Amino acid sequence: KGRKALTVAQDGSGEFKTIQAALDALQTGQVVTVLDRGPYRERLEVEEMPADTGLVASDAILELPDYVHSYGQHYKGHHLINVDGFRISGFTFVFPKPMHELSIGFQTHRGGGLVLGSHHS
Repeated sequence: KGRKALTVAQDGSGEFKTIQAALDALQTGQVVTVLDRGPYRERLEVEEMPADTGLVASDAILELPDYVHSYGQHYKGHHLINVDGFRISGFTFVFPKPMHELSIGFQTHRGGGLVLGSHHS
């Protein structure tokens, strides 16, 4: 409560149609609120997550479309770097079959204060 919310909805009723676009616009102290269930078929990547932010939904599906080659033989899915006080809640994550034994579906670096919440349906 009391935070500026950036809204996401695939039908255009939010400020953004993709979660990634909203995360790219996110500022310290704000939250991205997903208004619909999706499914959202996108790979999230943030190099510098603003402090004290969040990504919330009441019951949304975030489906990783594919893994991308990272380094060596590693393949990555969602990739969040410099996460400081970031909260994710209300999502069901769906991952494709790993491309390689070194496939990583959800990866964070320097994840100080990352909180993954669950939802109940």
